[in-house]
Amino acid sequence: MRANSRMDGEALLEALAKERVFLKLHGDKLKYRVPGGQLSPELASQIKQAKPMLADCLAGETDFCLISPLSANQQSLFFNYQVVPESTAYDLAIGVSLDGRVEEKRLRAALAGLLVRYPCLGSSYRLLTIGGRTLPCQIVGIGDVDRFELHVETVEDFDAALEVAQNFYDTPLTLESSPNFLCQLINFSTSESALLLKFSHLSADGWTMGMIVSALNKLYTDSTPAEMALPLYTDYVIDQRTQESARWASAQAYWQNQLAQIPAHTSLNDCESPRVEQVSQRIPQGETQFFELSSQGRDRVEAFAQQHHTTASVVLLAVMQRQLLAVNPEGVIVGVPTLGARAPGYFSCAGYFVNPVPVFAGPDRLAQPFDEHLQETAANLAGALEHRDYPFGWLVKGLGLAPDIRTTPVFQVLFNFLQREVLGDLVDWLYPWSEPQSRPFLGLPTNPFPVFQQEGQFDLTLEIIDNGESYLGLLKYDPARLSEDVASDWIDAYLASLDAALSEN
Repeated sequence: MRANSRMDGEALLEALAKERVFLKLHGDKLKYRVPGGQLSPELASQIKQAKPMLADCLAGETDFCLISPLSANQQSLFFNYQVVPESTAYDLAIGVSLDGRVEEKRLRAALAGLLVRYPCLGSSYRLLTIGGRTLPCQIVGIGDVDRFELHVETVEDFDAALEVAQNFYDTPLTLESSPNFLCQLINFSTSESALLLKFSHLSADGWTMGMIVSALNKLYTDSTPAEMALPLYTDYVIDQRTQESARWASAQAYWQNQLAQIPAHTSLNDCESPRVEQVSQRIPQGETQFFELSSQGRDRVEAFAQQHHTTASVVLLAVMQRQLLAVNPEGVIVGVPTLGARAPGYFSCAGYFVNPVPVFAGPDRLAQPFDEHLQETAANLAGALEHRDYPFGWLVKGLGLAPDIRTTPVFQVLFNFLQREVLGDLVDWLYPWSEPQSRPFLGLPTNPFPVFQQEGQFDLTLEIIDNGESYLGLLKYDPARLSEDVASDWIDAYLASLDAALSEN
């Protein structure tokens, strides 16, 4: 642990997480559990010295808890939460409609087992003042106390169930206290039901959703005893903090070169309002519009990508860039989420691993033929992906950008291309396909039961989902900047631009 005349609170949190020291306040005593059963004399001394602060952080907790630092990108999300705690923009949900009734007792036992297996899903997030510094931390609990909440409600029909489900999602989490892993079971008609899981994006990402669903299904159907899955996400946090500094220096130099000139703000459309300088604080709010590309349209995109030795995602991103460049003569930066640094040892670990990378397109690109623009987009994205391990939160700090509650840093628009290869069968549940495929879950046939979610993270997000047969598009936008009609026109313009690009020889 780093020596300091004043207690180094950050070093203490790192040591607690690295050694997996679980603490519990019992009266005026601080008990602990640690692999091997014994603390090092140095760490025991540090805990004793910090006992008042640790006890305050553990207030209200009744089981053993691990107090850990946040990962770099968790810190960014927690900052967003602190600015607008009533927002649900960074909450995740999974919903399914089931042809039959779920056994509440078995479901409750399965949920308890899920949180035993992935304890970080039930984490709470707080500020700990120690050593003269206020540090964000996550409180990961283990023990006999359930760190989830199950709500059961009976309504008349499917439409009423949809309303209950959306209200369930729209109720914000209180991250400072548990539980932050919620389940809503809705019974409707004579024999149907719907099930929704909700949790914070700080606890998991879209790539780990399939793992969560699979584990819950197994725990419910097989009554399999649950064991904690190692490593924990907190182990990843410590690994991230101890990566080779020279590697990070090289990555920061790359991004400083790529983002030497960051456009002040990204316009979405000629009709948008207001500009960022007219806003005192950005409110994360959003609406969603859907569109589909048929199997024939998907085949055109795939064939065009293959002809130009690139991927469908690059083609779709390049079209989005061209559309934005038309109203951003200084250039445009589009964020692209990636899986980031996740070593093979963490493939069975639930947590927040997503790391967005910024992809810049200069003003000269609009005058290029589309195939030239496409190749530059492919090269820029390839370079960004080579440096995707560098946390976006560190990238922002390295660029010297101060927190600005009026806008999101570096980019305000996001492009996300998701495939069945990544999401698995979850792709059939999360999105409202016109011809949904039924999948078994909890021993029952299921269909999608999607709720509107994650709206307002950015001023505009274009998501395109590939289920292997067709594309489903989602345009999420800030209604304060685009009206419903203008957003619909934006989609029409995008599809027209895509068709024109695919028609170029």
